[in-house]
Amino acid sequence: MTQNPLVRDRSRLVRVRVAVGEVTGDELNQLLVLCDQPRRNLQKWAIALDHTFVCVTARLLSDRTLVGFVRATSDESLNATIWDLLVDPLLPEPENVRQRLLDILLRELKREIPGCSVSVFAPVPEQPALRALNFVPDPGGIRGMTYTGSQQLELSDANSSDSAIVTVGQPRSVSEGSLTSMEGFEPPTLRTGI
Repeated sequence: MTQNPLVRDRSRLVRVRVAVGEVTGDELNQLLVLCDQPRRNLQKWAIALDHTFVCVTARLLSDRTLVGFVRATSDESLNATIWDLLVDPLLPEPENVRQRLLDILLRELKREIPGCSVSVFAPVPEQPALRALNFVPDPGGIRGMTYTGSQQLELSDANSSDSAIVTVGQPRSVSEGSLTSMEGFEPPTLRTGI
């Protein structure tokens, strides 16, 4: 008996959809490892997901394994930023899943916040796929920056000769990592208007 060529291997079929509270830090860490990226602290994942405006997941239909993820934060007015675009590179066509994740995310942002500006901090290998979706390097030349937490302010009273030096935050080296999920990503920032 010959197999019907229209029947696809269901173990490779992927469902991509807007996800509300259905992804865990453990699942995201497993996906990060598949993408050759370091795991992240589960508490940081919880905070990041709590502050996420919308996220989109891709899961295998056969066993609901997470194989793709992207999320966006927003001021819910003018701006949105895309974070953590992750796709299992072992999928037969990871670029198609990546594009579908972004298509659905952008559609949801356009529906919720029409006309907002969308930024993404992306590693160099992902930039061609983003350019294909009308993202361009930031025309203003803005690049992402990381706050290191060390700053000294000299405060003085105009009516007094007294002054004080105050340290704001604990000094830390940049090598300790960022407080944001931009760790490991390099500029440029890519933008699109939707």
